[in-house]
Amino acid sequence: MDVAFLALGYKMGLEPNKVRHDFSLAGTIPYESERKYSAAFYNKNGKVLIAAKGAVEVILSFCDEAMDSGVRSRLNLEAVKARALLLATEGYRVLGVAGGEFDRFEKKEVYTDKDLPRLVFYGLVAFIDPLRPEARDDVEKCRNAGITVLMITGDHPATASTIALELGIAEPDEETVTGDRLTAAGAVDSPAFLKLAASTHVFARVTPMQKLHIQEMNHIHARNIVLLLMVFMQNVHVFNCRSEKVSTFKTPLSRNWILILGIMMAQGIHIGAMHMPFMQKVLRIEPITVWEWAEVLVLAVPLLIVMEIFKHIQARRHPEA
Repeated sequence: MDVAFLALGYKMGLEPNKVRHDFSLAGTIPYESERKYSAAFYNKNGKVLIAAKGAVEVILSFCDEAMDSGVRSRLNLEAVKARALLLATEGYRVLGVAGGEFDRFEKKEVYTDKDLPRLVFYGLVAFIDPLRPEARDDVEKCRNAGITVLMITGDHPATASTIALELGIAEPDEETVTGDRLTAAGAVDSPAFLKLAASTHVFARVTPMQKLHIQEMNHIHARNIVLLLMVFMQNVHVFNCRSEKVSTFKTPLSRNWILILGIMMAQGIHIGAMHMPFMQKVLRIEPITVWEWAEVLVLAVPLLIVMEIFKHIQARRHPEA
């Protein structure tokens, strides 16, 4: 992003080296994803000035006035937000830029939001980051292979949604979940957080820690599906094992009612544990959707079919048995 700002400066006829020579740096607030902005303090004509850039909503929170054709006027907050949203829905990455002046500047090792005076909003800067031509095809290949593709970004939700639709990651009516909503959902292992994180393919304005939590959640979900598939396959194979030669469909269930009851109880305990918050935390499991249940069942049933074919072949090879 800083390189893009330098390129913009060159296009405006500015010389970065000359600018650096004219001003001396007095301090900085480096960019961090949690604070969503950065700021620089610099000396000019005996004054300490501020230049800040970052997420539009964050920069606007520091401002009461705006610069309009060189004249300071009251900030029209709603108009700026509407313009930023329009640019974001067109796929642009949008930053806000502001500046100001210290009445009294105190030299420190570390500066925070509290050190900033009220700023003047200078305007919006929109960046376009064109998608690679092969990106959509790559996403489609992943989805066709059964790989779930997520978009996890620090960009504006509207920007993330637009790009996700263009890539085929999200559906037109799919909601974008923000980092603030994830925070409001509670602990990362809470049912509310897990449900929210599993409700979409697109996440915006998230922090690095939230990105890690989302990835961990998806790993847990995938492990949960595999575990459930293994349980299902074992239960299916139990029916195969009732006889080494006779078809499962020809062996009456009434002969093994205790076994059937045991399977039902075991599966019931598993399903119950998936919906109990305490067991979810202990076993790191979670509920799955109806479609995922169907997928697990479809993957488990072939084991029954394979064993039926095996028994049929064995019966033909050894009819006397």
